Amino acid sequence: MNSIKPHPGMVVHYEYLWHSEHESGLEDGHKARRCIVIDDENGIVTVSPITHKQPAKIMDGIEIPENVKTLLNMDQDRSWVICTEVNRFSWVGPDLKNIPRKKSFVHGTIPNSFYQKVLQRISYNSEGGVLKTIARTV
Repeated sequence: MNSIKPHPGMVVHYEYLWHSEHESGLEDGHKARRCIVIDDENGIVTVSPITHKQPAKIMDGIEIPENVKTLLNMDQDRSWVICTEVNRFSWVGPDLKNIPRKKSFVHGTIPNSFYQKVLQRISYNSEGGVLKTIARTV
């Protein structure tokens, strides 16, 4: 697992801790899910979660297009990248989980054009004071 290097746009299987879970005192997420690597600063990785739940506000997330879902072997249900919260952790952290029936925690990499849209939205939310960052194993 240690030989895999993170890069922006990589999609990993990660036990994401939602901000609401963190606020209630939890330290671990309740399930592993696809998350997009947003940034890698000297081994401290930032990830944004993917979910089927539509965000309350349009600026809170970006719907994943069909071609990207196909690339990542996702189901056909609507899915969003949440752009109002992120987790940060030391690579390779204990919350990276192997994908069921696969010996890897990497789902693939999103196209750069879609990654740039996600990054732009996260940056917008960060500058607006909306982005919540949960520090995990750093």
